[in-house]
Amino acid sequence: MFSKFKSVALGALMIAATPLAIAQDDAEPHFLGGNFSANIAVTTDYTFRGISQSSADAAIQGGFDWASDLFYVGTWGSTVDFNDDLDNPFTGEQISDGSSTEIDFYFGYTPSFGDLGLDFGFTYYLYPNAPQGEDDVIVPTALSPDQQVLADALGVAAGDVLVDFQDQNYIELKAGGSYPVGPAEVGFNLTYSPDYYFETGDVLIPSASLSFPLGNSFELAGSETSLSFSTSIGYLAFLDNDISGGEGFGEDYWDFGVGVTATWFGIDFDARFIDTFSLAGNGSTGVFTISKSF
Repeated sequence: MFSKFKSVALGALMIAATPLAIAQDDAEPHFLGGNFSANIAVTTDYTFRGISQSSADAAIQGGFDWASDLFYVGTWGSTVDFNDDLDNPFTGEQISDGSSTEIDFYFGYTPSFGDLGLDFGFTYYLYPNAPQGEDDVIVPTALSPDQQVLADALGVAAGDVLVDFQDQNYIELKAGGSYPVGPAEVGFNLTYSPDYYFETGDVLIPSASLSFPLGNSFELAGSETSLSFSTSIGYLAFLDNDISGGEGFGEDYWDFGVGVTATWFGIDFDARFIDTFSLAGNGSTGVFTISKSF
């Protein structure tokens, strides 16, 4: 189960989640004073806050948004693979411990004060078909002699809970912003979840990011091309101290990401190095993402 835990914020670096407005005149807002946008992406590894959400395999992602000068609302989704399928030792039936899809719903308020842009947001993370608390797996109430031997070996009795599922859906509240420093932009966020993934309780996630262009844009094969550098660092702190569940489960940790994005023919090509610090079972990885905004 720990492979699903979402690490510290690389949200500022996730190209698929950075949409552009659908082609339309900014002087003529499309709907309620704002514009619609959409984005699609393919990535070699859906890594969120330093931890793979796709078992280090490729993922397909996309989203749809509406935004005005002060408000935004949208949804974003990705394929996921938590590699958590289990077998019920008493019945032989497969127990799926996770969803194959993540869908996020979010909205926010984005006031600005001079060059300082702020962002106050809410996100709901939904994992369709993921088992919840009411889907607990129970040891059969009537055990055969062989099943009784197995139950004794596992330290359970008839009617006990064999697999205790926790709620995998959760919410987050965010306060953050960005500020230009010369050609660069500095970002900062403080994210809070009152009950994080798998009911692990209160979590606080401070993070910061930095991005800037790498020189001027240039012509390449008939298209204007640009390069940019971005990096981020964050810390995920479990505020509850009674979390247990195996090595690394509920352990506070840092995560770090650094990479370069090339924009060519309106398509973003992003290569990134990602690492988690002092987190058992998780190391560095490289991720390549191709994305397009409309």
